[in-house]
Amino acid sequence: MISAVSPRGEFRFMCHEGKFNTTLFIEFMQRLLHHRSTPIFLIVDGHPVHRAGAVRKFVTDNQDRIRLWRLPSYSPDLNPDELVWAHLKHHKIGKVAITGPDRMKQRVIAFLRSLQKTPALVRAMFQHPSVRYAA
Repeated sequence: MISAVSPRGEFRFMCHEGKFNTTLFIEFMQRLLHHRSTPIFLIVDGHPVHRAGAVRKFVTDNQDRIRLWRLPSYSPDLNPDELVWAHLKHHKIGKVAITGPDRMKQRVIAFLRSLQKTPALVRAMFQHPSVRYAA
């Protein structure tokens, strides 16, 4: 899974099979930009994919539409998107019995879709002291 949140309460995600790679990340950024008239400021961590040459080229080619802001090393607490995953683990998936990978995927997708319909919850995540800078 890959996702992005905004302080306005927007939440976008994409499911994939296999490893997270440059092609997948660029596809996700293209989806974020689709039908978007304002620039996107995307906060990313130090994952090698986020630093890849193809990603740098994509961002440079679209510099008027998207910018990447890299977090310092070992600072997941500064990433607003991590609060989504913590909420999923501690308040949703962690509280139900999962009978297999397919059932887990169904539950995760259901939660993420419900989160898309509750922008107030997404906005509230930006009130956490460690990510308030991004609001």
